[in-house]
Amino acid sequence: MPGLATRREHPGAGAVGPGPRPAARSGCTRATSMATTDAVIGWVMPDISAVTKTYVACPGERLAAGLAGALLRARVVSSDGFRGDAQEFVRSAISEFVERHGGTTIRKIFRLHLLLTTTLDDYSTRSDEVDPARFYLTLEPSEAGYFGAGPTLAILERAHPRLPSTFLQLLTGALSPWIRVYDHNDACGRIEMLREWYSADPQCESIELPDVESSIPASLRERPLRPAELRRLLPSFPDDVRGWMQRAVDIDAASRRAPRQRTTGDMEVEIGDHNPPLPSLLTVFRPGDNIEACFDDESRGMMEVSPEPNLIIPFDATNPESVRRAFRRTLRAVCVTLAKAAELLLNLPGATGKEQGDGV
Repeated sequence: MPGLATRREHPGAGAVGPGPRPAARSGCTRATSMATTDAVIGWVMPDISAVTKTYVACPGERLAAGLAGALLRARVVSSDGFRGDAQEFVRSAISEFVERHGGTTIRKIFRLHLLLTTTLDDYSTRSDEVDPARFYLTLEPSEAGYFGAGPTLAILERAHPRLPSTFLQLLTGALSPWIRVYDHNDACGRIEMLREWYSADPQCESIELPDVESSIPASLRERPLRPAELRRLLPSFPDDVRGWMQRAVDIDAASRRAPRQRTTGDMEVEIGDHNPPLPSLLTVFRPGDNIEACFDDESRGMMEVSPEPNLIIPFDATNPESVRRAFRRTLRAVCVTLAKAAELLLNLPGATGKEQGDGV
């Protein structure tokens, strides 16, 4: 995901994919030699011109070395890529892991950053020593991907009236445990909140709010098909519809291969004053509809307070089994789910109605 970045006291600085060497290098301490040029009588400064003139101080190297060892013991990566720099090894290892599980495809739709950190609070003043038993992988977007669902839902409805609601339930249900999807439900919630605010102020009676309900296709009010019903009906659908629905089922299955993440007490303390997560995917029915209008309005205040990450994966770097679960179980399921979803969206008619940037 485009960027495995780090915060202070992190060992694994860098970006997922090729990038500069760890930032810690830029702050390294330099010592240069002092040498005499003329012979003098009396005390003379020693000639240290042959001594190495640059010394490197990297406080996070020991922590990175411990994490590198944990990744090796958990078989997340092999030792082949180790060249003596633990921080570079950790960064490369995580980058390669993401690429092996669909990073290139994810980047075509989503703009996400996978961060390796030891704190969830950017403004923490915690001064105690970093605890290697408390690492986090977090997923945060730099902007929302775009899914124009209208053309696809219209084709699905012609095949069966309950397919549109079934399709969206499968797709958003698979993505929602890992990223925030902003859709018509979020827009409706936004309008209800604004109505409550304005109802208490007589001067706001004349304010007109976007009519979100009018933007929602009637087909989404149909009850989704049960899995057994969908399996029975699949062979009767046109090839394109059958392919889309099968991919949606596969995405849902990939998402379920890892347990949903729970927020621990320590995590809640660190993110207690944060805003809700930023949306990673905006789902509308037509470009510029009222769902998009609500998103544009709400987005103006999303960064007033630091937002929570979309996803937090805690792990203990001293425990190989904890590292294995974090990477080979949870992160792998997340990457595969996002890659399958990106591949599907790229093949739906009019789905990516807005130009996409580079992704994960």
